Amino acid sequence: MSAMRFATEQDVDKLIRFLGQAEVNGTKVDRIYPQFMLLEDENGVIQATIGYEKAGSDGLLRSLVLSPAVDKVQFLRFFQAFLIYIQQQGVEKLYLITNKKGSLPLFHTFGFTIVEKDNVPEGIQDLEHFQTSMKQQEAFVLFSCTG
Repeated sequence: MSAMRFATEQDVDKLIRFLGQAEVNGTKVDRIYPQFMLLEDENGVIQATIGYEKAGSDGLLRSLVLSPAVDKVQFLRFFQAFLIYIQQQGVEKLYLITNKKGSLPLFHTFGFTIVEKDNVPEGIQDLEHFQTSMKQQEAFVLFSCTG
């Protein structure tokens, strides 16, 4: 049985290690760890994580990482719980960046559409994660209203 919860200060090192295994940048995790949702197995081992940064009422999804042990149903529940949570936190618009064209249909399922970089609010564009991610080849910006 797996458990979903948000990270605590005690999870920071474990979270950074998990992100590092996937070669995902763990920058600022030590400061924004409460904004990372964890999916853990019965032994407390992280199986998936997803985080976000907030800029006003906008959010930028970052660090969606899944271990091979996470099946589609677990992922769908995990992502849906995350979307409900951030809506409760006052995030009205959520942006994400991906360079994996194959992931677009999945995000479309959750109501995300491609948006031009110029249409992304300044607060989101100013985030280091946004700037770094946009340097990837074939980076797509997606957007969804959480309400």
